[in-house]
Amino acid sequence: METVYDEKRGEYICRAKPLVSVTNVEAKSDYTLILTFSTGEIKKFDMKPLLDFKPNRHLKKPALFKNVKIECGGVTWDDDTDIDPEGLYRDSISVNPCAPI
Repeated sequence: METVYDEKRGEYICRAKPLVSVTNVEAKSDYTLILTFSTGEIKKFDMKPLLDFKPNRHLKKPALFKNVKIECGGVTWDDDTDIDPEGLYRDSISVNPCAPI
């Protein structure tokens, strides 16, 4: 378990630590994310299918999409859009670290 501050609630909460976490993220112009996980693996996550859903539509703007950051082991763009690390890990594909990305 870990204790984190929940800004929306204005209080500290306890939650289970993720099994994996994102240690590095890079947003690409084709709306994919290149992710490095705490396992050392590098994977590619395709965001395009998610951009048609209302909560994510604003990320179709390239300037907003590029503003991805890591928070609590997952990725986030703003206060309302985030993806948990386990989902990213499960739904991404492995990338050959020697091949150009």
